[in-house]
Amino acid sequence: KVFLARKDGGTKLFAIKIVSKEEMKRKNLVDKVTAERNALAVSKCPYIVHLYYSLQTTSHIYLVMEYLIGGDLKTLLLVLGYLKDQHAAIYTVEISIALEYLHAHGIIHRDLKPDNILITAAGHLKLTDFGLSTLSWNHPGCTALSVTPQLLGTPEYIAPELLSCPADGRELLMESEAVDWWALGIILFEMLTGCTPFADDSPDAVFRNIIDMDIPWPSTNDEPPSEELSQAAVQLISGLLSRSPSQRLLVAKQLRCCDFLRPVGDWNRLNELEMPFVPNPDDLTDTSYFQVALMDRKEYLEHVDTRTIILDS
Repeated sequence: KVFLARKDGGTKLFAIKIVSKEEMKRKNLVDKVTAERNALAVSKCPYIVHLYYSLQTTSHIYLVMEYLIGGDLKTLLLVLGYLKDQHAAIYTVEISIALEYLHAHGIIHRDLKPDNILITAAGHLKLTDFGLSTLSWNHPGCTALSVTPQLLGTPEYIAPELLSCPADGRELLMESEAVDWWALGIILFEMLTGCTPFADDSPDAVFRNIIDMDIPWPSTNDEPPSEELSQAAVQLISGLLSRSPSQRLLVAKQLRCCDFLRPVGDWNRLNELEMPFVPNPDDLTDTSYFQVALMDRKEYLEHVDTRTIILDS
C-alpha cells in the first residue's frame, strides 16, 4: 500500500510505500524492494521520483517519497484516449532525460510503462517503481542489485531480444539499456494511438506479436478509420522499436535532433514550457487523479468529491 502523509506540524505531503517483510519473503520480493530503494536513493534527476527516507522496523519497510498529485500517465491515457503530437513529444523528452540519467548511473529500469510514470503538480513527468531495476555489471564501481535470468516486466513492453533468447543468456540482455528504449517506443505509440502496438488476448500471443508482427500503423483504411501518424512520429517509433538492440541504442543517442522531438525546443528549459495537461486539484490532499475507475472523462478533468488517503500501489 501507499499512504499519503505529512510530518507532525508540517504541511509538506509525502507518499509512503509500506511493505511487509513477511510478505516480501513470502512473495520473494526482497530483491525487488531493495532494487527500488537503491535506484531511488542515487537519483538527482528532476524527472525521477525523489526518495526522502527509507526506514524499517522489525516487520515493515518504509519508502518515504515525494507525493505527485497528478496521477499517472496510464490514467491520463485511459481518460483522454490519446495525446496530440506536441503533448506526446514533451512527455517523450522528459522520459528520455530520465532514462539517460539512469543509464549514465548504470541503472536499467526494466519495467517502464505508463503506470510507472507519474504527473507532477506542474504537469511534468517523473519515473517511479524501480522494483525490477538493476545496476549494470559493466558500469564502473557498480555491483548488481539483483541478478535473475527470469523474464521480468509487463508483457506488452518487453523487448523482443528477451523473448527470443534462451533463459541462460537472458541475464546479460536484461542489463542492456536497449530494453528501456524499446519500452519508450511502445509508450510513444500508445500515447499517440491509445493502445499498445502488440496487444493481444494472452501474454503468449503478445510475445509472438512482439517477435514476429510488423508495427500496426493506424490508417484511414481501418474499420473504423484511424487518423494516421505523422511521418516524424513513424520514423521515431520505428527506430525505437527496431528489433536490433544496437540500432535502438543508436536511435536513442540521436533523439535530440529527431524531427518529432525538435518542436519541444531546448531540453534544458522544459520547466519554461506551458504544459498541455496540468492537474487542478481541489486541495493538496486531493487524490482524485488516482481514481480513474470511479470517474468519466469530465469528472477526471473537473474532479470528483470522493476522497481517500490510501492509494493502491
